[in-house]
Amino acid sequence: MKIFSISTVLTSMFAVSGAMADYQIIEVHASSSASLNATGCCSMSYMGSTNPSSLSMRNCQSVYMSCVGSKRAAVWQFDLTQIPDDATLISARFKGTRPYSDMQGSGFLSMAFDTGPLNSSVCMSLWNGGDWQTSLNWPYGTDFSLTITSGLNLQFDEASTMSLLGYAGTTSQVTVVNSGNERPVLELTIDVPDAAPCDGDINDDQVVNGSDISMILGYWGQSDPAYDVDGSGMIDGADLAIVLGEWGQCPE
Repeated sequence: MKIFSISTVLTSMFAVSGAMADYQIIEVHASSSASLNATGCCSMSYMGSTNPSSLSMRNCQSVYMSCVGSKRAAVWQFDLTQIPDDATLISARFKGTRPYSDMQGSGFLSMAFDTGPLNSSVCMSLWNGGDWQTSLNWPYGTDFSLTITSGLNLQFDEASTMSLLGYAGTTSQVTVVNSGNERPVLELTIDVPDAAPCDGDINDDQVVNGSDISMILGYWGQSDPAYDVDGSGMIDGADLAIVLGEWGQCPE
């Protein structure tokens, strides 16, 4: 099993076209985060606090020409470099939690790739659409799980970072918890091809050579499963043929 130094790696089994495929579910916490704030109440313009314990999204609100709530959006950046190069993306979701279940409303998500560290320019680029944008309704409930597969698929096997902006166009504010185990994650379901078989490598040193032949000959005619390459119940010429057929370095 491949070990990832991301945050969490889970493995589950799914039926695919009548066969069983081994998909891996990876949860990647944001490497950095920030707020996008407005000047003059309603004009988005600059990046505010970085990595706060919570991030809020809302539209601006004025009462008697006095601003009582400035427009805000939330931005997260995710490191994609530790995802296997040969992985195929099956699905991607942006998941997190809010302190209250009634924090809902229409809004959008924007995505951009390889922007460099978060700053005001990056946040404004995301606000203006980024590389991908989708409208959504923030659902009722404390937890949310939003599909972003089509956006991440644009550069899944190329980009080293992905930045994501969330916005809720409500004047009542949608707050996302941004600390501890409840901070948002990028949940990826991926398919990683199994390594090519190397049955002739009996001693598991990643090369098929004379050492493996010696083991076959040393247990010739016996039924030890450790050396019975073809699983026939007998160590014989068929096992020797497999070793000779796979001679050399095992495929990676």
